Amino acid sequence: RLYRKAGGRLNLVIAGKDSGLYALKCKAYSFIFMPKGSVCFTGNREGIDDLVLKAAALIAPCRFEGFGFTVVEAMYRKCPVIGFDGCGIKEQFDNGLERTGQEIGLRFRSVRELADRMTGPAPDEEMKERALRTVTELYTVNRHADQVEAFYKDMLGHE
Repeated sequence: RLYRKAGGRLNLVIAGKDSGLYALKCKAYSFIFMPKGSVCFTGNREGIDDLVLKAAALIAPCRFEGFGFTVVEAMYRKCPVIGFDGCGIKEQFDNGLERTGQEIGLRFRSVRELADRMTGPAPDEEMKERALRTVTELYTVNRHADQVEAFYKDMLGHE
């Protein structure tokens, strides 16, 4: 609702699990407070890449995200990320800031800040490039596999 009050006019697409009490509350809230047709719940679906490639931004609002591969995948496709500044998303943003000296995404800690990020200036190409460089260097499939293998070797006491 704050997004619309702040002048936001883009439609929102919410992809992922669309059952359970939380999803039901989200749907009811959007039905009551948002203009008809401005929020689309897709549920779990194939073709998330298509959504990300067309998106103005990916919003990662999860306050307890351990590690957000959706964030990495969006950045890999040069889709700007607006993410909650906590847990795994914060760590990813911090890694990018440390590596590049500048932010790689737009952080928020409150609903008001989220609405501000959604209606404020769009991230520039340089931010998208910094994000792409960061995830390409840190989060490749091969690097992840190497880290998992090293973790298991360490657990098992193998060198």
